[in-house]
Amino acid sequence: MKNASAAIQRVRFEAACPNGGGTDACDQVSIVASTGFGSTIVYRYFNDGAFAASGSYQSRTSTAATLTVSRSLAPVVPEPATWATMVLGFGMIGFSLRRRTILRFT
Repeated sequence: MKNASAAIQRVRFEAACPNGGGTDACDQVSIVASTGFGSTIVYRYFNDGAFAASGSYQSRTSTAATLTVSRSLAPVVPEPATWATMVLGFGMIGFSLRRRTILRFT
């Protein structure tokens, strides 16, 4: 078994098999790798819905491949620049309300 992860340039996940994989529905992984003769594209086909659920999936092609899908959610925390912009905006609104001149007619 050869690990070619250093040669991989791009990986694309598609919920359809536009380049083949049989007549039934499937998910496709397109891998563009650098070889000694230039770039080459390798297609791996997995059962339909493999990208939607966590788990390990075996490829449906003659060349064996295993796809492991896991879900992880990053915490949603605003960046410091977002906080600074929001505080600055509230400050400007407060300043403009305080400086507003009120015209009174008697």
